[in-house]
Amino acid sequence: TSWTPLTDQQCTSSIGSVVIDPVNPSIIYAGTGDGRSFVQAGCGVLRSTDGGNTWQDPQTTTMVGAYTFHMAVDRRTAGTIGSTTVLAATHKGVYVTVNSGAQWALRLTAYATSVVADGTRPGVFFAAAVNGPSASRTTLYRSTDAGNNWTALPSPLNPATFARIELATSPNAPGMVFA
Repeated sequence: TSWTPLTDQQCTSSIGSVVIDPVNPSIIYAGTGDGRSFVQAGCGVLRSTDGGNTWQDPQTTTMVGAYTFHMAVDRRTAGTIGSTTVLAATHKGVYVTVNSGAQWALRLTAYATSVVADGTRPGVFFAAAVNGPSASRTTLYRSTDAGNNWTALPSPLNPATFARIELATSPNAPGMVFA
């Protein structure tokens, strides 16, 4: 019935994605810079370790200026504030951290609009990204090593038809990716 602002004093008020740690729900990541509105550029990924009551500024400047579309947490490393793998799909590409946000590395350079963890295979992720100078070639990617390396997948979709694809997986549908 009521709402309280908790991130107004952070580096930006523009949030593109929020993801809750699947093992420890007190840990929450918020990717700044809303990729859907492009009103205010991001400053990185905020982290809360107390269920969202307080937020830590991004620990690195690697993602400054990025607009976040989507984020995913690797379940097999989840639950810690120092060694969790998190992926962020941004307009600059897919960024990966293996230390709960202390450092981020760009692992897929493309206009990434979605990233999801496989519902049943640990360390497997899927991403959708627009390649090229216009939004006319969307490619689906798979990583089998927690986001370090990506392989383009053959698409059942006409890539010229879609400028943005959102992805989903479910543990109840092993081996399936919904686009």
